[in-house]
Amino acid sequence: MIRIKELSVQERPREKLIRYGPSSLSNIELLAIIIGNGSRNESALDISAKLLSRYTLRELSTAGVSQLKEVLGVKDAKACSIVAAFELGRRAWSYTGENYEIKSVEDVVRLFPEMRHIKQEVLKAVFLNSRLGLIKTDVISVGGLNTNSVEPREVFRPAVLESAAGIILVHNHPSGDPTPSERDVKFTKEILEAGRVLGIELLDHIIIGDGKFVSLKEEGIL
Repeated sequence: MIRIKELSVQERPREKLIRYGPSSLSNIELLAIIIGNGSRNESALDISAKLLSRYTLRELSTAGVSQLKEVLGVKDAKACSIVAAFELGRRAWSYTGENYEIKSVEDVVRLFPEMRHIKQEVLKAVFLNSRLGLIKTDVISVGGLNTNSVEPREVFRPAVLESAAGIILVHNHPSGDPTPSERDVKFTKEILEAGRVLGIELLDHIIIGDGKFVSLKEEGIL
């Protein structure tokens, strides 16, 4: 077991970060700072090393609390700290500030850097004002690995509450292939028709895969 107190002051993760900056630390050392204290039998460095031997950093960034607790063998606190740290990183990366305008498909994809790595199919919506300014984004549905059943009212209820003039749907394909399925096309057309009735325009439906994406509008489906 590597006890942090047994390391020289210069080699302790927190002291290294203060003295040399975060870029000087290894992934194990950065994770140990997030974890904080170790357990009776393992130091924070040991726990970090165990996690990173089981998960890649990318996999760890999308792991849930229950998943991490199994590996850590600890209560909620340490697992929550890890999940919260990665979520803050995602939010910082995708933060656009106020008055953000959607001018391209890339502008939408940029809002969701995490979606290419999620192992479940997730449907999100981007709510826009009449000038295509971003009002907010929201999770509409979280489905299984290859399925995501959702009714049009689940999409438009938050759109009505936000007084949105238009929406853009975004969902991922865990397989990594963003090619629209027949079900994706059918669902998109259902949302398009429902939006016309409500006076809320469906501007696009974007499917995100592993490093690539497809716009149903650009494909001529909308």
